[in-house]
Amino acid sequence: MKIEVIKVINKEEREVYSFTLFLTSSDQIQCVFTEYQYQVKPSAKKMWRREKYWNTYELRHSNTEEPKLSLGIMSEANKLTQERVKVLTWNEFQKR
Repeated sequence: MKIEVIKVINKEEREVYSFTLFLTSSDQIQCVFTEYQYQVKPSAKKMWRREKYWNTYELRHSNTEEPKLSLGIMSEANKLTQERVKVLTWNEFQKR
């Protein structure tokens, strides 16, 4: 499962931090930082254009180093992870 945290810098710039949820061999769910994009949206255009990026899958093609994560981005990713992981009883699960 992928989680994205979007940090809006201004009307024409934003940063997108992507995280992937992994289930480890010790049965822990871990939220791992896997992609960063700095996007620009020219005022006359509708689509965002990727200016800088980094990801774990295309390391040789990325044009930037792995960015440092701020505490705010990490806490937002943690909050989104907790929203997606639910603890249910068996009866509640069957009703879904």
